[in-house]
Amino acid sequence: MELDLEHDDAGCGMEAPRGEPCYARPMSARYHFWRRWLLVASVLFGLQAVGWAVLGRFDPLGVYDGYAARSLFGSEALPPDAERFQSFILGPFGATTAGYFILVFYMAKIPLARREAWALWAVTAAVLFWFALDTALSAFQGAWFNVVIVNLPCLAVLGPALWGLHAARGESAESAAGSSS
Repeated sequence: MELDLEHDDAGCGMEAPRGEPCYARPMSARYHFWRRWLLVASVLFGLQAVGWAVLGRFDPLGVYDGYAARSLFGSEALPPDAERFQSFILGPFGATTAGYFILVFYMAKIPLARREAWALWAVTAAVLFWFALDTALSAFQGAWFNVVIVNLPCLAVLGPALWGLHAARGESAESAAGSSS
């Protein structure tokens, strides 16, 4: 399947030949920008998750492992059994996370191109639920490093896109163009 970020052909059905733009509803430049941001972020986060699954580590430099070792085990390195378990669990965890971001990509590509409110609320609810639960569980375990180096940066990338999409969802290309003059 060809990846086409230039055209918002969701909702065209059979009317437009492949490769030609077809806009179900013209969107504002602001909405288009934030939707593309979400598309690109979902691809990048998905690739990162594939890296976790394949490498069995969160990062190749071991920064996360160092913080986890100090915070959870009081040592400079993860114990061998913990390292072995992490290598295993990152396979299914990375695969699940990659699958989640494939879903976010297609939500941004098709229903968000149509400005369907349910899709925007679904992605927003999923991100907020993950953030709240992951942050609470990290705090409970005393793993504040996870909140600082994973949760907050992820929210800093996804939050503005979701906020921007919510703010611009009702704008049309014409109303946005008219308000800027």
